[in-house]
Amino acid sequence: MTRLKFVTCIIATFAAGFGATAQTAETLVEKGASVSFEDRSFDVSFQPEDARYETTAGERGTFQLDGNRVCLEPETDQPSGCIDLPDGKVAGDSFDVVSPTGQTVTMTLKE
Repeated sequence: MTRLKFVTCIIATFAAGFGATAQTAETLVEKGASVSFEDRSFDVSFQPEDARYETTAGERGTFQLDGNRVCLEPETDQPSGCIDLPDGKVAGDSFDVVSPTGQTVTMTLKE
């Protein structure tokens, strides 16, 4: 019986981890985020119905969620790439990520 409880605990831990990852990505797409780095900042919003994103800095393009990553394909000459999202973040949380340009930026999920 103890072994069954141990296995159940491991499964629950993995399930919680996967749910938390999806939660961060889902919150990002649903609410958008503020992004800041160096002396610049902008907001990003997502339109999941047509897999598009847009920033207040004038960048727009398409996006795709891939597990705990959001992959961006800009319409401009900016580099495309994926951003690894941390697990378990919710609206209002701030965290650092590495952008497709290789810069570390601070992202705050909108409420």
